[in-house]
Amino acid sequence: MKELINSTQNLSLLLLWLFISFCLILWLYRFIHQMLVTRLSQNLAINFRFFR
Repeated sequence: MKELINSTQNLSLLLLWLFISFCLILWLYRFIHQMLVTRLSQNLAINFRFFR
C-alpha cells in the first residue's frame, strides 16, 4: 500500500511538472511569436516606405 501511495505521489508530481513545462513552453512560444511578428511587420513597413 505504501508503494502504491508513493507511485501516485510520483505520478502527480510528474503531471504537475509536465503541466508547468507545457505552460512555460506555450508562454515562450507566444512571446517569441509576438516578437517575430512585430519585427516582421516593422521591417515590412520600412520596406514599403523605402520602395515607394
